[in-house]
Amino acid sequence: MLELAGVVVSFVLILYLVNRKVHLAYAMLASSLALLITSPLGVVGGAEVAWRSAVARETLEFVLTISLVGVLARLMQEFGLLPAMVDALVGLLRSTRAALVAVPGLVGLLPVMGGAVISAPLVDRLSDRLEYGPEHRAAINLVFRHCWFFVYPFGSSLILLSGLSGIPVGQIAAYQWPITVAAAVSGYLLLLRGGRAEPPPEKAWNPWRELRVFMISGGPLLLSLALALALAAPLYLAIMAGIVLALLLSRGHPQCSLSTVWRGVDRKLAAAMIGVMVFRGLIQGGGVIEKLIMSVSGNGLHPAVFFALVPLAVGLVSASQTTSVAICYPLLMPLLRPGDPVVPYTSLLFAATFISYFGSPLHMCQILTLEHFRCRALGVYRMYWPYLLAIAVTALALFFTRT
Repeated sequence: MLELAGVVVSFVLILYLVNRKVHLAYAMLASSLALLITSPLGVVGGAEVAWRSAVARETLEFVLTISLVGVLARLMQEFGLLPAMVDALVGLLRSTRAALVAVPGLVGLLPVMGGAVISAPLVDRLSDRLEYGPEHRAAINLVFRHCWFFVYPFGSSLILLSGLSGIPVGQIAAYQWPITVAAAVSGYLLLLRGGRAEPPPEKAWNPWRELRVFMISGGPLLLSLALALALAAPLYLAIMAGIVLALLLSRGHPQCSLSTVWRGVDRKLAAAMIGVMVFRGLIQGGGVIEKLIMSVSGNGLHPAVFFALVPLAVGLVSASQTTSVAICYPLLMPLLRPGDPVVPYTSLLFAATFISYFGSPLHMCQILTLEHFRCRALGVYRMYWPYLLAIAVTALALFFTRT
């Protein structure tokens, strides 16, 4: 089919252009044009979908949030807050490697699409101590942000799965904890074991002093996290509060000015994010997801085949685990036979959507991480594919021992 060929071409374009160091904004423009030309909606209908996607409230709030995150990160870097926060965390944990696990995981609690951009500069600074390369740093940022998704009770995908299935979040998390253990352990063994020895501590351990410095210097980021998680404030408002606090903490600093704030806005990145949302809108509006599902449907196969393959296809295209769960669960549950245990199938679906979402070239965290570290996607894929394999093997082992 022409539209499926258009999807394949558009994904190949993204991978090729990004790996050729073409800016993501231009790569998304080229891939969106390929979709537009081959869309079953026609050029006019596709253009209307593209425009609605570009000006949708979700898109504008997302672009605003990403822009404000860049401002907050720049202010914390320019004012010396970020280095002080990272140094205090290393001093508190007494281990750079432990901090490299903790920082993306802490920021991973932030319920925002593409939130890895917040932890990227922190991981960057910590990795300087161990002299890791760009692909290595990018893989660390991605792996340790996401490995907690299987048990994190406030994760939107897990909450949605619980609502659709009627299974309590705690029950799903209790079933899936071995997957999180496998993810965390494999990530550590792949990315943090061995390598350059850490420099010895330069001063005696004083946890209260380190905690105080961490809380003050990290105040803008911690305030944003607290407002978003505890009070459920819109993320862009929570980050605005963090920016205000950063400015207050840095009064008198020579770089404390509106020009510093403005320089923190990455306008090309904002354009690229609009392009990503337009691209996703064209895929969803053209019904490509439904066609992919139809292409793998059939009779006579074990339901587990569909619970694994269909979410893999949908997650790769949608690049959203929440979207994949919302599409796949109602579609696949009727395939279960009388007496089939619901929780193992539900978890298998969740693991499959996670793997394809994580590895999708449209995954926001991956896009933003690659942009920050200025590295090639294929190099990062080579760093973390065994991590995804460990998740897949553990999920399948759980499934076959519980069914």
